[in-house]
Amino acid sequence: MGQLWFAYGGPLWTGLSDASQEGIGRWSSGEPATYSNWWNTNGVRNNVDGLEHFVEMNNYVWNDTQVGQLFRGVVEVPCTTPVDQ
Repeated sequence: MGQLWFAYGGPLWTGLSDASQEGIGRWSSGEPATYSNWWNTNGVRNNVDGLEHFVEMNNYVWNDTQVGQLFRGVVEVPCTTPVDQ
């Protein structure tokens, strides 16, 4: 797993969505989501009014949100050289 840097503060769009199939999270690459980190106490997304399909990250936890908001994004870049641990 790569490292994550936050710049400029505020929420980031993670690239995760269930817009194409309700309840089935997929990354923008098409890969299925196998991990989650929802902010609420029961650990699942709340999907208010059935309209929240896009996942933002704020303060290192996830929240689902509606389309139409603008966020900075997270980009996954392949590492071509080893990273010292």
